[in-house]
Amino acid sequence: MEVWKTSAMRSWLLAGGAVAGALMLSSCGIDDSASPAPPPPNKAPAFTSAATANVVENSSDFTYTAAATDSEGSALTFTISGGADAAAFVLSGATLKFVAAPNYDLPADANADNVYEVQLQVSDGQARTTLDLRVSVTNSKEGIALTRVATGFVDPVAIVPVPGSTSLFVAERGGAIYTLDPATGQKTLFLTLSVDTEGERGLQAIAVSPNYASDGRFYAVFSGWEGRVLITACRRQGTFLSPSCGEAVLSVAAEVHEPTNNYAASMVFGPDGKLYVVTSDGGGSRDPAGTAQSDTSILGKLLRVDNNPDPYAGASPKYYVATRIAKGFRNPRGASFTSGLLLVADRGETGKEEINLVSTANAGNYGWPAKEGTSVVLPPAPKDAIDPAIEYTRPEGGGVVGGYVYRGSVASLRDQYVFADKSGIVFSVPRSKIVAGITLGAAALERRTADFAPDQGTLGHPALFGEDLQGELYVVDAGGDVFRVRQAD
Repeated sequence: MEVWKTSAMRSWLLAGGAVAGALMLSSCGIDDSASPAPPPPNKAPAFTSAATANVVENSSDFTYTAAATDSEGSALTFTISGGADAAAFVLSGATLKFVAAPNYDLPADANADNVYEVQLQVSDGQARTTLDLRVSVTNSKEGIALTRVATGFVDPVAIVPVPGSTSLFVAERGGAIYTLDPATGQKTLFLTLSVDTEGERGLQAIAVSPNYASDGRFYAVFSGWEGRVLITACRRQGTFLSPSCGEAVLSVAAEVHEPTNNYAASMVFGPDGKLYVVTSDGGGSRDPAGTAQSDTSILGKLLRVDNNPDPYAGASPKYYVATRIAKGFRNPRGASFTSGLLLVADRGETGKEEINLVSTANAGNYGWPAKEGTSVVLPPAPKDAIDPAIEYTRPEGGGVVGGYVYRGSVASLRDQYVFADKSGIVFSVPRSKIVAGITLGAAALERRTADFAPDQGTLGHPALFGEDLQGELYVVDAGGDVFRVRQAD
């Protein structure tokens, strides 16, 4: 009886334990029929392509290929999602290109530093990642070489070709005029004029007759003693080229002996064979003597010089007649003809530099001293004032230096107006963009400074440009080096 009780009890306990165990397992969530664990969360794709790229300017075949990985192996989609220069790019699939080939000399990026910033985005359909891409544009000299051909000039003011030869005349403010052989760099003193060099006075410009080979004539603008502005005709004498200057074309006494600034002048023969001279206002702040607007002064004017058809009509012979064509100039620093029009560089007083497009057929008023560039600085402005074709704000230590519409051997410069600022910047702008009635600002000007890095010496302070008879361009540094622009080898 005790044994039975013991066996029955054992069976009951075992059965009860099994039930309890099952209940315990059930309460712990262990069930053969439970759902599988959920997948891990989606991970965003990651860029594997570089965050920087480089391209040489004017390259139309530049591409950047975006690349990324996705841990789930999902299909990826690339888009442009932002960046300061996003508008400069187009994206097709994973391939990024410029909308237009970038120009190092005329940067189109937001801060004009030739580093274009664009943000790319990659998405796997659920998550996305961005990449801030920076594309740097580097310079190409575009076939331009700047070769030093001579050194040692002191305060150069003019460089002009000598008709009938391959030589150039180079003039210094102190009065010396040299002949220069650009092939050898040899310079020979040709003539020394007696000039007043106080302040900005001195020899300012020279021009050579187109018929120099036969008539031997050349002309000079300089400051005589006590501030007198002289335009003088000179002549080479005989086969030994001994020159002399004796015929006064025109002279004017300065209204005051002080100040001594703004005595610069530009002189050039036009396509009509006549001599054109642009004079400064004679100095002082805001032209105190009023010469630039005066219809009786030759200062601050564009003058046309003609041979007098009746030189003996007066009490004394007068071989030349000067006609005032335009007024309102302050401090001209270079003039050249293009398509019958005259491009005149004029330095401002308060910070605006300008290039004027001047018709020699019609009288014009270019605004000074009431206007500087397009700004009115001394109201009221003349109603007939003509705004400049080009205007920019003067950099520190700067001042415009007039140049030429290029017609030489370098294809990338042809039909570009090339000029400079004495702070060291070389500019160019297509001649086709220089039109009457429109003023181009700094944003329209290509900065060619890197293209004009010379083979020797430095072009740190361009002082003037010149052109030989073949249309090849020369640029002279204030330090006395003469450079020729040529096609690179």
